[in-house]
Amino acid sequence: MKNSKPVTHANSHTNKQAIDTVLFDLDGTLVDTAPDLALSLNILLKLHQKKALPFEKIRPEVSNGAAALITLGFKLSTTDQKFKPLHT
Repeated sequence: MKNSKPVTHANSHTNKQAIDTVLFDLDGTLVDTAPDLALSLNILLKLHQKKALPFEKIRPEVSNGAAALITLGFKLSTTDQKFKPLHT
């Protein structure tokens, strides 16, 4: 949308434009999801009779994705046959 003006209330009736792209920022820049992801990992650990991890240990791995969290919590490599059911 080159040289286009954003749609505002004042011009929305006369200058409507299609939205070309919607971007989602899920890496924590807009919303800090680390506490929620840490809680999710600890719930999964508890369901498997494993000890919960402190937030300070989980936080650095959050940006590395679910595989990194499972690796951290369960001490499994991604090639371990027990890994896939946890990651799915």
